Amino acid sequence: MEYAKRFNVPFKYHSIAKNWENVRIEDLEIDREEMLMVNSIYRMRNVVDECVMENQPRDSVLKFIRKLNPDMFVHGVLNGTYNATYFPTRFREAVFHFTTLFDMFQATAKHDDDDRRFFEQEVFVR
Repeated sequence: MEYAKRFNVPFKYHSIAKNWENVRIEDLEIDREEMLMVNSIYRMRNVVDECVMENQPRDSVLKFIRKLNPDMFVHGVLNGTYNATYFPTRFREAVFHFTTLFDMFQATAKHDDDDRRFFEQEVFVR
């Protein structure tokens, strides 16, 4: 909100405390006179994968977004089966993900770099 105010951009934020698959259009208070953007950066990993359930929540969410007909849709996806049925698969994917991040830091930042230390200790460790 402060960032929008700084550039004189009207801004309104409306939070909804529901699972994605339970949100309805009426919950969003959409003004069709304004631009609608849907931002889904790395959030779909929290929606159950289609191999786990017959009624596919991920498909429901994507169909819902399509029904909204946003002016812009940003969808970022991490490769990995974090919602797999079996724990060993989920664990292996998590290990691959974090190993890749630490390998990237090893290759691009010195070990005593303050930014690297911050990300490793304050962001990734949590």
